[in-house]
Amino acid sequence: MKTFRMTLSEKQMRIIKDALELRFRLDLCQGHELAEILATMNNLDLSPDNPRHKEIFDAYIDRRDHLNAVIDSLFEIASPRSFRMSGMRQRDSDSLIAEDIWQTIRYELFKATNPNSDEIGYTINYTVDSRPPLQVSGEDLPKIECVKRC
Repeated sequence: MKTFRMTLSEKQMRIIKDALELRFRLDLCQGHELAEILATMNNLDLSPDNPRHKEIFDAYIDRRDHLNAVIDSLFEIASPRSFRMSGMRQRDSDSLIAEDIWQTIRYELFKATNPNSDEIGYTINYTVDSRPPLQVSGEDLPKIECVKRC
């Protein structure tokens, strides 16, 4: 098997992490992340300091909820809930690999930004990112090493 080494900034790692999470969540028929992305495509200023915050936020929530309903309908056509819940639908290996990579990246980003975490990675916050990755595919988990300012 070929292996590769890549050097990324923290921002690039976060973008890859988010893309991988979207990939495997779509395969799990969890479209809420896609609805969030689509609802904010116009670079909305959702900050509470915006004088039009309530108006913009309410419109965003309506748009997100509508998109969620549309995406749920698409999932129902593509893979009916009864089939998904029966356990007969299996995730493909690419989705499982994407989840492994995502888990590894989110954990390493957590460790790099939380220097007070213990050797297992847990802090008082107990966030999902603080858990070490759990391999779900047949592939080895990727190795990530912080090379600068970690």
